[in-house]
Amino acid sequence: MPALPETIEFSDRMVLYRRGILEPPKPREVELNAQVMPSTEATKPLRVRWRAQGALTVSLYQDGNLIKQDFRPSDEYEGESAQTTVFRVVADYGNGETAQAETTAKVLVYSPGGTSGGSPMVGNGTTLFAVKPEQFDLEGTPNSVFSGLSDRALDHKVKGITVLTLSVSQMMDYRKLTTTLPLLTKFSLQIDQTVTLQTGDQFVRLEYQGSMRGFQSFLTPTNVLLGSPDVQANVMLKLVLEFASPVASDGQEVEAIAQALGRNPVDRLNLTARVTY
Repeated sequence: MPALPETIEFSDRMVLYRRGILEPPKPREVELNAQVMPSTEATKPLRVRWRAQGALTVSLYQDGNLIKQDFRPSDEYEGESAQTTVFRVVADYGNGETAQAETTAKVLVYSPGGTSGGSPMVGNGTTLFAVKPEQFDLEGTPNSVFSGLSDRALDHKVKGITVLTLSVSQMMDYRKLTTTLPLLTKFSLQIDQTVTLQTGDQFVRLEYQGSMRGFQSFLTPTNVLLGSPDVQANVMLKLVLEFASPVASDGQEVEAIAQALGRNPVDRLNLTARVTY
């Protein structure tokens, strides 16, 4: 047996693997998506979403200009622009470690007098009616939003859904949606929560972004605070379900999620589906 050295050092940025092999940490990844929302105005509304797991702070730039707002590691921003816009997210993980991602929101512009088969032309040479939405946003009861999702997917001939986001913003709906969590354990699920509580002269703000395992220990004290007498609360609970490969809007996965939400249905659900063609 070989003699061991007097001092052994392990880096907190390495993972001790089998047979003594050290595996370097995985590179940081920032997910970024920008979408131009439908509008008949020359200046179009824009929606930017990102996720930078583990980041301490996040900075958002629009055409190189810093947007002076406090953003969370997983967050979104709504703005507007009359021209194609470049967004960049810079995530700071501490100790000088950063990562960034960049994307372009293409604002489609009518070509002067341009048509194609009777359809108006847009700046990239395709017809306006050929432009397909990258995501669907619906709001209502669970039954209505899932029915609407199926109808839109059929109308637009969607190939599959890659990400499904469910969110509520009312206290009773918050409580109901949390009871659904045990029924969604088989899915890849990330949770985003913000709860602001005020009772008398006491003010508490609770934020959580992460997996369901960590959220379980966070949920109990949150529910205790929500049950306090005379409490005033603003809540936001968002569930992000990602699929390893696109799933059909009427497939088993989406049906199972809809059934889980039907066990204790909320009054008003916001649903966002990111789709592929």
